[in-house]
Order: sequence, then structure tokens, then C-alpha cells
Amino acid sequence: MSTHTGSGSGSGAGTGTNAGVAVGTPISTESSLSNWAGDYVTNMLGRGQALTNMPYEGYENALTAGPTQNQTNAFSGIAGLTAPTGYTANTNTFDQAAADQYMNPYIASVLNPQLAEMSRQNQIQQVNDNAAFTKAGAYGGGRQAIMNSERNDNNARLMNQATQEGYSNAYNSAFDMFTSDQKRLEDSSQFASGVDQKNFNNQTDLYNNMLEAGEIERGITQEGLTADYSRFKEERDYPYKQIKLLIDMFGGGGSPAGSPAGSPAGSPAGSPAGSPAGSPAGGSVGTTT
Repeated sequence: MSTHTGSGSGSGAGTGTNAGVAVGTPISTESSLSNWAGDYVTNMLGRGQALTNMPYEGYENALTAGPTQNQTNAFSGIAGLTAPTGYTANTNTFDQAAADQYMNPYIASVLNPQLAEMSRQNQIQQVNDNAAFTKAGAYGGGRQAIMNSERNDNNARLMNQATQEGYSNAYNSAFDMFTSDQKRLEDSSQFASGVDQKNFNNQTDLYNNMLEAGEIERGITQEGLTADYSRFKEERDYPYKQIKLLIDMFGGGGSPAGSPAGSPAGSPAGSPAGSPAGSPAGGSVGTTT
């Protein structure tokens, strides 16, 4: 590439076309590429212009991995968990209602039949005694009255004693049955509470394992997405890197190894080196006269 510049002389003593032109007035400027650089620069600029005319190319695929199926299932399961209420102590007491509840069956099935049998036996004995007095011709006498009275007194005393012992036994039996029933209820409540807690812990452990497995799966998926995006950027930026390389080779970033110092790769050997700053490689500077 060559450049020609000139200026007029104010004395008018010069010859040629510059005569009579004021000093410092530019005459003309002309630039042209050197033959060895023309095709190179034209190709480089054409490729650069083609790249700048390309529309914006966005990345349409996913950039981040979403939750995995394991994680989704775990989130749903955890949301549906209900913490166990725990064991509730039994506060039932052996009050009058509880005593009646447990004593009445004993009285009805044990004591009452015993008293009825004692009364029946007394009546049988009275019939036998009356028959004996009738046979002896003493029926209706004072002796018979005394015997019947003593027999009835004895029977009443025995029945009263049986009643006292029956109620005592009924109470003790009722208390023992109440205590046993309450112990079974408490044990059952504790067992149920333990089962509920164990089931809750098992479910929690399961969902935690699902979350951990899901995180591993998500990490693997994210690695793939990251690799895809890196490949996209590499392919998208490749033409721009090529243009940058051409610019660097021409002079923007130094000469490639093996080319003469100060000249681009592929330039003819012996081309000018160390051209003045701002002037194209291979150009010349002169002044028209």
C-alpha cells in the first residue's frame, strides 16, 4: 500500500502544480493495499462483516437441572407426614363407678346364687323339722317355735357372713381386674405409640434417602447440561476466534513463528519490516512535487 501527501509553497518560487498554493494546505491523500496483503485483508474483512450480520443466537435448552422424580416424590411424601402424638398416660382411677362395673358381675354370678342356696336349704330344713314335730305330735308347740327361730337366726347370720365375705371378695377381685385392664390399656397405648414413632422414623429415613439419591441424579443431569452449554458456546464462538486469529496474524498480535519479523505470515520474503506506526505493511510514504 502506498500513500502520497503534499503541501503548497507560499513563495511562488516552486515549479509544478503546487505554485501559488498556501503553505500547509493538503494537496491529496491516496492509500492502497500492497499486493501481498490485498486478498488476505479482503477475506478477513468479509468474514468479519458476515459474522456481524448474523442474528443473535440464544441458547434455548435448559441451563439448570430441575428436581428429579425421587426428589419430587420425597417432597410430596414429607408434606403428607404427620408426626406421632406420642404416648398418653392412663389416668383412669378405681372410683365407685369402676367398682360397680367390676363388682356387679361377681355379685350376680357368685354371691347371689350362694345366698339363694342358703335360703333354700333353710326352708328345706324347716319343712323337715315341721314334719318331725308333726310326727311327734308336737307341731305348733313352743319347742317348734324356738327351733324355727334358732334355725332362722343361724341362717341369717350365715347369710350375713357370706354377704360380707362376698362383697369383700368382689371388691378385691374388681380392683385386681381393673388394675389388669388398665395395665393392658397402658401397654397397648405405649406399643401403639412406639409403632407410630417407628413408622414415622422409617418414613423419614426413606424420604431422606430419596432426597440424597435425587441430589446425585440431579448433579449428573447438571453436568450434562453444563457440558452442552459449554459445547454450544464453543461452537458459537469458533468463527469469532478464527477472525481474531487472522487479525493477530496480520499484525494485531505479533508475527507467527517462522515469518520475518515485522511481516505477516505468508508475506513475501524481504517485504518491509518495522513499517512506521499507522502505515500499512509494505506501504511507502512520499511527497508529490
